[in-house]
Amino acid sequence: MPGGRPVHAFTSYLKMSQIKENTNNTQAETPVKGTVEGLQTLFPREREILEAAGDTGDEGTIDQISGYVGEQDKLVWMYAAFNK
Repeated sequence: MPGGRPVHAFTSYLKMSQIKENTNNTQAETPVKGTVEGLQTLFPREREILEAAGDTGDEGTIDQISGYVGEQDKLVWMYAAFNK
């Protein structure tokens, strides 16, 4: 955000994140499931960003977030198929 101060320490990201760190995995399915859950957590927030960007006419942000959503959607599909 212009004029804002970004978080820059990994520990700060972990404290504020809705997506929790996945540790000590011994099965391939566990981190893949965590990745899918993390991506699914992002979708509603990204939709909020798209709406706000649309309200302000911010075409750059709309394009960027739309690209993220498209790629993440494909990843969720692929990873979900892996875990079946």
